[in-house]
Amino acid sequence: MRARHVFDERHVGAPGIAHGGAVATVLDDLFGFLLYLIGEPAVTRHLEVGYRSPVLLGTPYLLEAGVQRREGRKLFVRAQGTDEGERPWSRRPHSSSSSAWSTSPVAVETRRLWRRERATVAGELSRSHGRALRVRSTPRPAGLGGARLGRGRARGGTGLRPRWGLDFSYLRVPGLAPPIYLVGRGGDMEVDLLRRLGAQVELRRTDDAALGWRWVRDELTAGRPVMVWADIAELPYLRVRLQMSRHNVVVIGYDDERQIAYVVDNDREAVQEVPYAALARARRSTGFPAPTRHATFAVDWPERLPDLRSAAAEAFAAAAAGIRHGGPGIVDSSDLPPGSISALGLAGIREFADDLASWPQVWDTVTLEAALAALPVFVEKAGTGGGLFRRLQVAACHDVAWRTGSSASARAGLAYDRCAEAWSRLARAATADVPLPDRVAAAAEAAARLPALEEEAADLLALAAEELRVSS
Repeated sequence: MRARHVFDERHVGAPGIAHGGAVATVLDDLFGFLLYLIGEPAVTRHLEVGYRSPVLLGTPYLLEAGVQRREGRKLFVRAQGTDEGERPWSRRPHSSSSSAWSTSPVAVETRRLWRRERATVAGELSRSHGRALRVRSTPRPAGLGGARLGRGRARGGTGLRPRWGLDFSYLRVPGLAPPIYLVGRGGDMEVDLLRRLGAQVELRRTDDAALGWRWVRDELTAGRPVMVWADIAELPYLRVRLQMSRHNVVVIGYDDERQIAYVVDNDREAVQEVPYAALARARRSTGFPAPTRHATFAVDWPERLPDLRSAAAEAFAAAAAGIRHGGPGIVDSSDLPPGSISALGLAGIREFADDLASWPQVWDTVTLEAALAALPVFVEKAGTGGGLFRRLQVAACHDVAWRTGSSASARAGLAYDRCAEAWSRLARAATADVPLPDRVAAAAEAAARLPALEEEAADLLALAAEELRVSS
């Protein structure tokens, strides 16, 4: 069997070189895939790796593995990795014993997550809550590479639009608590992503609570978990005072007897039980940044996923454009009160970096403390450019690089990894245990590095898009 792999900065040993243990892990993982494909479940008994040349970060490697021989219950398998210059970096036999099950971590994780999801949602909940519970569950697509998704109705074209994914919005609004807001994604990311997967999606809105709930029930009855907007201030399991009305949650079931909806939220590991009344308040919120109006995503999945290269090329190009020029924000700036600051894209990142240094002259100590304390939340959890969405972009770039052999995608992934770490460094500086003036200075210094890193990453993402487009 053959595979491609790109080592990144998470695997560094010596500068610019992958750690030997990471290389061995990749080979062991490759053998797991091989054993799975040939139908020989086994566990590793002995693994020996010979390194013929340094394994470089950011370089696509071709991995090849095959069965060498069998001795009783032992299988001897062999692999080698070769860079684009055809220089091998490892080649050693490896023995496995077919006494227990072993496969690649990716394959094991994918199956177990799906089986656990079905057991939790369709089994444990139904056993706990009996006949009154209505639960449906469908698998989520695991990639863009042409895998079948099951039955669906893919009507007339993909409906692609020119913006997707990454963006940046900076808001400083008088009277807002906290007084700033950062967003690191495009305003229509959910719809655009689904359409790029080839799905037909309709974002429905209404002020009629009964109709909004009927939409949810209809989707569940059809076997589709349904994503909705909900204000985080009204979700009891979050226990926050901050309002954010465009928070996405997925409703996977409901219990009329207990008046409970079962909700999945990326902020919590477990399925959450949300009272009907609380969910209704969250879905009719008029809070920041916009009224929720019982917004419901009705998704009709396609028969097949689109071609990976072309879909990734369009997505990367649109994301790069979103950062360079700014896309649709989540707030209409004309609705903001006087004295507000609203900026998008790279201009927004520069505005944020410049403005942060002026915060001590703008606010009193209490407000300044609140703004600094909010930065880690926005950076790592609540949707900003940094630790959260840039790391998602890192994963996307490296996945595309692995599946297509795109070296430009791998370089873009490394650039966004640097962006993500820079944003996280800002978050740490804002909450460091030092005097307030020192915290502001350190945060401002960290923020000043962001525009150049973001511009470099957007340029590399555009180059990756072009490489994928040419090769598709």
